[in-house]
Amino acid sequence: MSLEGNSKIWFEQIIDTINKEKEFLGKARVGFVILKDEKAQPKLHYLWGTFLKKGESIPTEQSWEYKNIALKEKYLVLSEFLDFIKDLFVEDKFKLLGFDFKIKLNFQQPLKLYSNWNYANIITEYPSLHCYERIEGNALPFNWETVVGADALPAFPNVNEAIFTFMRFPVKDGLYQSLEAAVQILIPDYRAKIEKVRLMEDKVELCIKAPFISEKDLILKAYYKTENERVNLSTKIKKGNASIALKGSFSLLELYLISKKGELIDKKTINSQFFTNDKSIEIEYSKETIENLVKAKENQTIEKKREIGETEKSQLEFLESVTAFSNSEGGVIIIGVDNRGNVVGLYNIEKEKQRIISLIGKKCEPKVDFEIKEAKIDSKNLLLVTIIAGNNKPYFLNEKGFLLRDNDTDRLIKRAEMDEIFNDKQKINQNPYLA
Repeated sequence: MSLEGNSKIWFEQIIDTINKEKEFLGKARVGFVILKDEKAQPKLHYLWGTFLKKGESIPTEQSWEYKNIALKEKYLVLSEFLDFIKDLFVEDKFKLLGFDFKIKLNFQQPLKLYSNWNYANIITEYPSLHCYERIEGNALPFNWETVVGADALPAFPNVNEAIFTFMRFPVKDGLYQSLEAAVQILIPDYRAKIEKVRLMEDKVELCIKAPFISEKDLILKAYYKTENERVNLSTKIKKGNASIALKGSFSLLELYLISKKGELIDKKTINSQFFTNDKSIEIEYSKETIENLVKAKENQTIEKKREIGETEKSQLEFLESVTAFSNSEGGVIIIGVDNRGNVVGLYNIEKEKQRIISLIGKKCEPKVDFEIKEAKIDSKNLLLVTIIAGNNKPYFLNEKGFLLRDNDTDRLIKRAEMDEIFNDKQKINQNPYLA
């Protein structure tokens, strides 16, 4: 057999990327899931392939055999992995550890992902090429919610948790409700990454990790846009650190880690609202930014609360905004300011922080991604609660329901809007690049 058209181009892209990165790659790890049908006939349901970093120690290979599901893994040297994926993509064969299946993949274009991207069931540690191919005709009726356990093997509340643990996926929310029949391959670019970003009032500081490339062969560039101009800046990296001065507020900031040959290795993006689920980005709200937030009218992404307090009404109003922002574009809730923009401050800021953490954890489902920062204006304490737009919508508020942000109000989601959320979720299940 042979590939044609786009499938051929995309497969060659995978091979070329592996060959280009091979001096930085250790052994390939292949983990896969075998399901058994009613006749106890095994079928490949899911495969995850990636590479260790060169010099990284190889863990002991695992094999978990449950009643109707088997989880297997194998470490392959580079030449073995190249032969394996050629069988997989070109010959439509899965051959490993004694299994020999005919499979058919629905080929999709590989995409470049950058460090700390959070989507589907993975978080990318380094910039990577990601391939996601659905297995045609291999879906089996299966009870994904059943408890998984066996003698001498770990037990899990459902099949997904067993698979995610076996595959060593990070603990996170927003995973698939059921893992569809698919092949995922991640090829990390271990040369370098932007490991940490710290955004301050007048500059941005960065920490660069470059285990396989000299700092002399890297350059950091920034692009940002203000109300009046577009600004391009560049700087050198010294001992893993770089700093870029900023002038004025911006609507968009992009940071690029580029090789001297002009190849984009990694990048980070920050918008003017600072809503990001990239945990490598730390934002210090400037005094000017805080003052502008306080002065701004409540809108699609800004809500103000005098306090959370102990009354059921004030707590519910706060949680309504939390849930509405999660189901919308994200937003910031400023606590210690009334809705006319008057700064009243908070008396016991630590108590208020603990109350926020407790309320969100107990009342909102699934888990909401948020961050709390302390601030001061005229010696008065404020809290800024940043709510990230969720990747596991819809979010539910106990005793209230599903809410959406609509300009400066929080309201219940309409039936058509709920259908749209579930349609979007189904699209993500079919194509994780949309997440």
